[in-house]
Amino acid sequence: MKTKRWWLFLFLGLLGAGCMHKAKQAETVPPVVEAVPASAEALPADPPTEAPSTNRPQEASSADTLLSQKQLDALMEVIRQRWDSVTPVVRANVMGYGTGLHTLDVYLVLNTPERQQAFREQVIDSPALRFSGSTGKEPCLEVGTSDTLGVRLIPEFPSFPVGTEKVTFLLYNESSGKVLSGEHYKLAYERAGRWYWLPINSYAVDIGNITPPGGTHRFTGNLHPQVNGSRPGLYRFFTEVEIEGKEVLMMAEFRLE
Repeated sequence: MKTKRWWLFLFLGLLGAGCMHKAKQAETVPPVVEAVPASAEALPADPPTEAPSTNRPQEASSADTLLSQKQLDALMEVIRQRWDSVTPVVRANVMGYGTGLHTLDVYLVLNTPERQQAFREQVIDSPALRFSGSTGKEPCLEVGTSDTLGVRLIPEFPSFPVGTEKVTFLLYNESSGKVLSGEHYKLAYERAGRWYWLPINSYAVDIGNITPPGGTHRFTGNLHPQVNGSRPGLYRFFTEVEIEGKEVLMMAEFRLE
C-alpha cells in the first residue's frame, strides 16, 4: 500500500507541473505586425453617404480575444518603443491610447477603416485593439450666433489659404459685463449644402478666460490638414461662452480658398 501511494503522489505532482507550464505559456504576448508605411486618406471629396459609424469602440467577439493586463502592458510597451518611427500623418491622427479591462483602446481624430489599418501596419496589430473617433460623416445640426448681447465673434481674416493648419478668431466684448470662455471648440465643414463635423483633436486644457468690457480675446482652431486634407469651401467655428450668466454658443463662418 505504501508503494502504490508513493507512485500516486508522483503522478499527481507531474500532472500539476504540466498544468503550471501550460498556464505560463498562456501569458505570452501575441505576435505583432512589423511597421509598414501607409498612405494618407483624407475626408471624402463628395458628400458623405450613409454608412455604419465606427465612432464607438468595437466589442470583443469572444472570450478568446480577451487579453490579460500583463499582455496589455506588454503591447503598450511595444507602442512606446515604435512611436518615434511612426510617420507624421499617422502620429497626428492619434489623440491617445490606453488599456481597458481587456482591450487596447486607441482614440483617433479621423476613425475610418483606412486609418485603422494604417495604425495596425505602422504601430501594432492585435485582436485587442478597439478604435474610436469621428468618421467625418457625422451631420452638424447646431447653429450658433456671431453677435448677441453686445458680444461679437468674427474670423481674424475673411478667408484663409487652403492648407492652413490653424485659423484664428476674435471675440469682441462690447457689453457692460465680463465674458467667460474656455479653450474647447468645434469645427464644421459644408458640402453640397449640408454641414458635417470636422474631425479634430477634442482634448483641451480646461482654462477659464475672462474678457472684460471693451476687451478682445483670440481663439485658435486646428483644422488638422495632415489628417483631414484641405479643400476650399465654407467652414464654421463653434465655441461656448458665458454672457451675463447665460451660456451662449458662438459661431463664426470662414472660407478656405
